[in-house]
Amino acid sequence: MHVLLCLSRTLTLTLPSPGYGNAALQLSRCWIRDPETLPFAKNVSQHALVNLLQDGLWFDKLQAEAANVRPLMAGHG
Repeated sequence: MHVLLCLSRTLTLTLPSPGYGNAALQLSRCWIRDPETLPFAKNVSQHALVNLLQDGLWFDKLQAEAANVRPLMAGHG
């Protein structure tokens, strides 16, 4: 969950700026190497981070369509 909170703060603060280097740096600073040691780890589903990222990308796409602009991740991978 700490990783999820860190990731959401990092993406919120850095993705609107050009490039993703800042986001990667912030994420690496607060990344927990062994998240299973966290007391609440057993309560977080196995694919929670993946689901969070997919939901965020889907939300960004919908938001971009509503504003008639290009999504943040358009054309990436």
